[in-house]
Amino acid sequence: MRKIYLDYLRVLAIIAVVTIHVTAPYYSKGYGRGESVWWVANFLNALSRFSVPVFVMISGALLLGKRVGVLDFYRKSSLRIIPPLIFWNLIFVVFNAVIEGGVPGAVWQLKAGVFIDGYAAKHLWYLSMFSCLIFFAPFVNQYINGDAPGERGLLVLLAAFFIFFVVEWMASIVKDLVDVSISWFKYFPLYMAYFIGGYFLDRHHHRLPLSVVGACVLLFILSVVGIFGNYYYGLVSGSFRDYFVLSNTGPLLFLISFLIFLIFRRSVFFMNERVWLLKLSEASFGVYLIHPIFIYLVGRALSPMADLPLARIIISIPLVTLLSFLAVGMLRRLSFMRRVS
Repeated sequence: MRKIYLDYLRVLAIIAVVTIHVTAPYYSKGYGRGESVWWVANFLNALSRFSVPVFVMISGALLLGKRVGVLDFYRKSSLRIIPPLIFWNLIFVVFNAVIEGGVPGAVWQLKAGVFIDGYAAKHLWYLSMFSCLIFFAPFVNQYINGDAPGERGLLVLLAAFFIFFVVEWMASIVKDLVDVSISWFKYFPLYMAYFIGGYFLDRHHHRLPLSVVGACVLLFILSVVGIFGNYYYGLVSGSFRDYFVLSNTGPLLFLISFLIFLIFRRSVFFMNERVWLLKLSEASFGVYLIHPIFIYLVGRALSPMADLPLARIIISIPLVTLLSFLAVGMLRRLSFMRRVS
């Protein structure tokens, strides 16, 4: 049975992702260099930070709690994550080379981007993080189902740990030889809390003594704290980066993400299944992958409006979102593109 509220959450989360990436450059310029523009960017950015945590929670709600063997879990998950991981990293190696560095830039992206950072474009960190999370997800699933892993399962778990031992060892060598830090494979453990949280709220939300109204009030309070926390942190530290106060792995965003998920889960009876919503939901993953290309293209198209940053923000968010959805909708008519988006 389809969980309609997850479709609504997906669409909201992908719009939030686009909003973050459109507003981030204006936010990073800092308060005092166009106060009104900065406050708009801060407001929209802060209200959108839940996007990636909620995407992880949606995955947890869909993948956990099912009676699936470890190897079957790996097989199904790898078919979903590995083709996009390879395809879109290659796409952005080429894209970045075209707009920045030509062939030398592409070679640098392959070496420094994919192998050192774990991605060829910043937003693709999600695929690298989620790939690492999937190594241990089937064992979390067994724990949730109350199944003790058998001998074969334990061997697979030890093999997964061994892979991370090897990667950590290689990262240490690189750090020692060329003083370059490789840490992208270490991000996933805290995201496991979102992964498990999505399952918990989907199945056991009724155990929390918090009404929808109460959740909305608390969400409003925490959002205000985040918005003004960004402001005061920036003034004190002199560093305006949108991932400090409202970090994906910080306590404030943890609570905000859980509240948003809880509100949608509790409101499922007021949601109707609609064809357009289903199509947007199915395209959301592809929109996540492709939208930076349209941010670049729309930015180029709006370059004559450089002196109107507020108008650029207001125009860019819906335009990038719309173009990304239209592009993914057309691409998904091809069977191969459905596999990678």
